[in-house]
Amino acid sequence: MPVAEPTVQIAFKRILVATDFSECSERAMLTGLGIAQQYESKLHVIHVVPSEGYGVAGAGMLGAVNFAWHGARNLESELLRKGFLKGIQYQISVQKGEVWPAISQIVQDEKIDLVVVGTHGRSGLGKLLLGSVAEKIFRQARCPVLTVGPNFQPVFPLIAQSRGVFFPTDFSPQSENAFPYAVSLAREHQTQLVVLHVVQPTASEGSYKGNRALRYRCELLQELMASATGLAREPEFIVEMGEPAETIVKVAAERGAELIVLGVRPPARLADRLGWSTASGVVRQAHCPILTVRQNV
Repeated sequence: MPVAEPTVQIAFKRILVATDFSECSERAMLTGLGIAQQYESKLHVIHVVPSEGYGVAGAGMLGAVNFAWHGARNLESELLRKGFLKGIQYQISVQKGEVWPAISQIVQDEKIDLVVVGTHGRSGLGKLLLGSVAEKIFRQARCPVLTVGPNFQPVFPLIAQSRGVFFPTDFSPQSENAFPYAVSLAREHQTQLVVLHVVQPTASEGSYKGNRALRYRCELLQELMASATGLAREPEFIVEMGEPAETIVKVAAERGAELIVLGVRPPARLADRLGWSTASGVVRQAHCPILTVRQNV
């Protein structure tokens, strides 16, 4: 993995939050609001009414859209009542169709810097996000995507000085592309950066060969960490053996990570489409939000 430029300019000035009005979407909404307040961002909230099950047109779809607008107005009223929208420029919209094309169009038209979505909702978008739609969002969106799972309780700020930013790397181009985000967020919040590399054990490798591989990966991590300059706290790197997704989630939980920054590649392989990838495993199981950064193509 070549040493990447260690910083990027974090400017989440336009944030898109996708909602299905569920409890999990509420967590994503509160997290998006906190980020919008921190970065003085413009907030766009979208609910997509899937066309499946309603036909191309007719009373079914019209009723679903009207019901969705009722939910959107209730959400806006509740957020205003609690003062969460104070000082935030925002827009709420309801669209019908497929979730990813609707989100993709807004990302393009509004020049969105960050998409925030909740996972494990009971219906609508939340349900779809358990499968291929989630992969489409964080693998195809050209901006970073923050996923918020059911195990996370929103806190402000999202990243505190007491714990930190957790960055798993496999030294791939997608990890290289995400690393500057991890460094910049750790620097901006004056928190610790913890870098993890997971080695998958193979029966074909002998102990000598395996030890050489581990030493080589430790050297790569040290080179990577040397480029992470200007941090308030000394970064830490960890090498663990195990299955990547499970190990990432386990170690992040043990270290009390408040944010995982993860590089992802564009969709290509069958495993990606079926949700067998490391990224999808981490997104579904992690106790904290995941910031996915897609590999440039």
